[in-house]
Amino acid sequence: MKKSKIISLLASTALVASVSSAVNAQVTISGSFEVGYLIGDAKLPAGGASLAAPKTLSNETNLRIASKGKMANGMDYNVFQDIDSKAQATYLATRELNVTVAKGIVVGYAHDSVKGSEIARNVAPAATKRALDITGKHGIPEIFDVTSSENFVFVDFDNILGGVSKLSLAAAPNLSQDQNTNSDRFGAEGNGESGYAVGYTLSPVSGLTIGLGYTKRDHRNPAFEDPRSVSAGLRFSTPQFAIGAQKYKNEGQATGQAAAVRDEVTLLGATFNATKDLTFGLSVSEMERSLAGVKSSSDTKATALSVGYSLGPVVLSADVESAENIPAAANAAPVNARDLTTYKLQVKANF
Repeated sequence: MKKSKIISLLASTALVASVSSAVNAQVTISGSFEVGYLIGDAKLPAGGASLAAPKTLSNETNLRIASKGKMANGMDYNVFQDIDSKAQATYLATRELNVTVAKGIVVGYAHDSVKGSEIARNVAPAATKRALDITGKHGIPEIFDVTSSENFVFVDFDNILGGVSKLSLAAAPNLSQDQNTNSDRFGAEGNGESGYAVGYTLSPVSGLTIGLGYTKRDHRNPAFEDPRSVSAGLRFSTPQFAIGAQKYKNEGQATGQAAAVRDEVTLLGATFNATKDLTFGLSVSEMERSLAGVKSSSDTKATALSVGYSLGPVVLSADVESAENIPAAANAAPVNARDLTTYKLQVKANF
């Protein structure tokens, strides 16, 4: 090979390496590995349906690949993809692509990101995980949204509408396609449900946070009621403790049930930082359910005591949750004395 060709090849290789390094410098990889051990102690009425396996040892792994930078027009962009062991269909979980079109205004597409009404659901403080996420066996429903495990578009307004604030608008054209990952093919038609959600958080003074949320989902089937959810909450935080309360009302069923279901949920939470690494928490959740205009004779309640201890990248946590009068289904009345006490230990390592 001639000397000039060798020099040209080396120059080209160096250029490619340089470009590759510049791109890779904007890419980050992070994640976590979590191990959980749960012991359940169930109390059932005569003939009551089973609530949970008595013991479970399991794990969860999450890996996030993210990149950010500037486009040719000078606008900032961010993109990330989560690979999560819980999303066993494809293992592709939360993902997002967004662009900052002006100061404080971000538009984008996402799947399973916290946008819309979801930004206002974490008002009540927690020492470990959100009260409704500790076990998921209490029978109390989440606030309706259009973002959990869904494909949607969004617009965020950061610190524009009142001091330290965020307004998030999200819309999903097809709430039946779930984790469809083919951008060239139609997703599942399902019931043709669509919807939109709005969330707003505001910190008018230091330590005080207000959260508001609204969700409306539209069924194509006229026999199904269009689900709707309204929420409001308040939290006050200091370096040593935090207290908060949230209340929301769900009307209808996100799964497309024809039964007239009304759920009113109240969440109370408090945390105390004994040291910079040790946090204690208490949460109380209560649901009042009405079916076809008739209020159920019992309310579902869940109380949890939590403690979290940080060892830097490794976090230890323990929870004890007591749930009472758990419904047998999402559109069924609470069952008196159908109770479950869960003891949970977790270790999470972040990397």
